[in-house]
Amino acid sequence: MCTLAELAKLEGEDGGEKKEELDREIGRGQLRNGHPFCVCRYSCTMIRPALLATLMSVARAAEFKPPNWLAECKPPDWLGCRAALLTEWGVDTAPRKPDWVLPDGGHQVRRGGKDCNKSDCSGIPYTMNGFPSPGDGSHLGAVKWQNNLTALVWEMKSEYLTMNTTVLYSLNTSSRAPANYNPPPYANGKGPSQPGPHDPWGASVGYNPQGAGDTLIIYHSTLLLLLLPPPLLLLLLLVVLLQPPPAPPPLLLLTPPIDGHESASCTPNYDGVVDYFNEIGYDVMEMFMPLIGCNQAYQYGNPRRHAWFAQWEAKGDKTMKWFIEPVALAAAYAKALLGYKHIVMVGLSGGGWTTTLASAVVTDIELSFPTAGSTPKWPTKTFPQWVPDLPEGRNHRSVSPNIFVPPPQIGAGGDYEQNPGPSKMNATGIGYAELYVLAALEPNRKQLQIMHEYDSCCFRGAGLFDPIKAYNKIVNAAENAKGYMQTAVTSGNYHQVNQRDKILISIMIEKLRRKGNLTKEDFAFLPYDDLRIQ
Repeated sequence: MCTLAELAKLEGEDGGEKKEELDREIGRGQLRNGHPFCVCRYSCTMIRPALLATLMSVARAAEFKPPNWLAECKPPDWLGCRAALLTEWGVDTAPRKPDWVLPDGGHQVRRGGKDCNKSDCSGIPYTMNGFPSPGDGSHLGAVKWQNNLTALVWEMKSEYLTMNTTVLYSLNTSSRAPANYNPPPYANGKGPSQPGPHDPWGASVGYNPQGAGDTLIIYHSTLLLLLLPPPLLLLLLLVVLLQPPPAPPPLLLLTPPIDGHESASCTPNYDGVVDYFNEIGYDVMEMFMPLIGCNQAYQYGNPRRHAWFAQWEAKGDKTMKWFIEPVALAAAYAKALLGYKHIVMVGLSGGGWTTTLASAVVTDIELSFPTAGSTPKWPTKTFPQWVPDLPEGRNHRSVSPNIFVPPPQIGAGGDYEQNPGPSKMNATGIGYAELYVLAALEPNRKQLQIMHEYDSCCFRGAGLFDPIKAYNKIVNAAENAKGYMQTAVTSGNYHQVNQRDKILISIMIEKLRRKGNLTKEDFAFLPYDDLRIQ
């Protein structure tokens, strides 16, 4: 087996002539027997770029030195491992009521055409607005409806920081989808909050939600500003910078400067996912990452980057607390105090990463769908290989379309909280494969990881089907693991919860609701799944 140093020399990481020659030959598929690369104990008649990437990955994994393993985590004692993680991350999972309950989303949510930071919005309900449609349909905003939006706010404290986390809680609209036309007997622009109590033929019976359903979806979506097109990003940043931040109200300290992308302000249902699940009958709690969206921290000067936590880590604070405890609070409140039968979590991007971690340690979450949120991108005891985070973690010298040349770097990609450092996730030495085991440890707990074949940001599946199947096999073979975890790769080429994902998620939730518990067989023949593990 080649050493990393030998492969690196052949790969030409020094940027010399040998590297340029090798890259040219790789690109033409002209590596053959007799090439210096083949001296490394490999017999090859032709080496494709993906093979070189695999060889480099194996070598890097063999020489990668992970952080010290969390001593209290001793698989197959996975319960002890979970308890150790909760302690290490400083997460409190005890149920407690929100410190504030704000009807219609509170002051931070614009409604009735008013900026509630500057105007009195008392008595004005939060309304949803329909999307444009063809023909004589709704046109933009012509269809409006209410979804019982309520903001739930918890205050969290550590020795060093006091911060709030806001959850936007909306009840289901029980299939009252916004119409693209005006079906009789309803008047123009009637949406899911209609029909009224006096409509004919009992049309209102059972449609308008009278209370909570039996299933709650915790939806965690945090899209980064850097994912926006540059012109839009520049415009948004200019608006933010030119807008003076309003004086925050006492204690809450949640006021955003503007409406817009949820990374810049507190915008309910920014990407339409919440309304989709409301329409098909599920209640939703929408969440945000710390310092972002509804969780902006004006009491600390409104920092926007998670690297801000570094100064507090240096003092001994536990960064992971601010990412995971909000989910634990919401899930425990929903289960123990609101009485939901099923708690499901869906997350995209940073929210997918949060879903991966939270579902590992928050056992109230029965079924989880981390979407474009992680791969085991560094080797650990459970999975000694690694799967790159692409395209985000690609080698900076790679040229489209060949993302595997030069090979990706081990552990590359990701945000501040995903990188090595005190109190962060991989400071424990535990990796994503271990978290996948914990998310499906108990018999009633399952996880369907969703990836996109050509995701525009991160954790794509294309070219990686074999290693993805490999870690699925290892996770489900873990000793004492009684649940089930599986990965699905849908035909997406953008970083979003796309229509295929939504249908896939909905089907699995309905199976859970009807059966009461899922089995491995329920994950067979999944629609839109190109990976097809079973």
